[in-house]
Amino acid sequence: MRDEGIGVSLRLTVTLRHARQLPIIMIMFSRVSGMNNMIMKQVGRLGYFRRHVSTLLPYLTMRKLSNLILNIIEHRLVISSPRSLPPYVKIEPTPLCQLRCTGCQQSEDNFTATLRHDMHMPVDRFRRILEPLAPTLMGVSLSYRGEPLLGRGILDMIECAHELGVAVSFPSNLSMPITAQRAERLVKSGVDTIYISLDGASARTYEIYRRGGRFDLVLKNVALLAETKCRLGRARPRLIWKFVAFEHNRHEMPEVKQRYRQYGFDSYEIVRDVDSAEIVASKRRRFKDLREKRRGCFWAWNTLTVAENGDVHPCCAVDHSGHSLGNASAGDILSIWRGAAYTGLRQAFRTGKPEEMFPSCARCLGHRARSPAT
Repeated sequence: MRDEGIGVSLRLTVTLRHARQLPIIMIMFSRVSGMNNMIMKQVGRLGYFRRHVSTLLPYLTMRKLSNLILNIIEHRLVISSPRSLPPYVKIEPTPLCQLRCTGCQQSEDNFTATLRHDMHMPVDRFRRILEPLAPTLMGVSLSYRGEPLLGRGILDMIECAHELGVAVSFPSNLSMPITAQRAERLVKSGVDTIYISLDGASARTYEIYRRGGRFDLVLKNVALLAETKCRLGRARPRLIWKFVAFEHNRHEMPEVKQRYRQYGFDSYEIVRDVDSAEIVASKRRRFKDLREKRRGCFWAWNTLTVAENGDVHPCCAVDHSGHSLGNASAGDILSIWRGAAYTGLRQAFRTGKPEEMFPSCARCLGHRARSPAT
């Protein structure tokens, strides 16, 4: 059933039949995600929802569940013009960051040379992007290339998303001065989850990768947020210690499990470095499978990624410099999702022809694209 003309009634019948079972499945994911000692080798669709389920559950509706099921079906069938909308979206408050972490774009001069101090997404642009998607949207991550808490409008964005009934999370290095007043505003904003990047259980280990970061400042801010939650009687935001495991810090992994509650975290997750041998080998197997079996990359069906200037990119995993699928500042986000560029991107996974692929997607899969897809 790879035909683009699959009947609407069939889609909805399958969608509604499985939608009844999805809350049970999501609860099972929740139990798995509650396991503290979680090491994620690769974030696929199952791992993706395991990771976010505790954030998403309070906002679920039948319409969102139906859209999610239909989205999964259309991805599996590699339907290039899906009727479903993206269940998840990443929107960038700012590309600016105060750290220069090893391996990140922020450590590259050719990237930082393109940044300006006024690169902050206006809240009205954020609302225009989110509003048409909100009825079917599972959640939004306020992240992409920069440090979200440096975004001038991030607190207003969180409040806007919750007004629209959308779950909100974001990662943060949390290595900046935070006043008691800002901590209270952040807690009161209702943000659901903050993943705090702390790649060490000691200052010496932490600073090897997080260049420019301060271990003591991060822990001070975690304690402040935890105390503020307690004082206000709030369970959220959930504060997650995100520990990226490198060769230089693996010996401190047991300390994460021992200390996370002591520091004020609600939970933790340990993820492998994307350049580790295990992850590189896993990616090669997965990309080979996508190429040979002509399967669709789930990013092209599941998640919209929008940069601060409104440019829409296929994902946040690779550099898409110079290419976009459209601009959400100049056009309607639904028209972009269902437009020719996105349709062509998905269609290229079915044909398996690198010359038809979006340039960054072809590079990611190990192809050499001869010409841009747009």
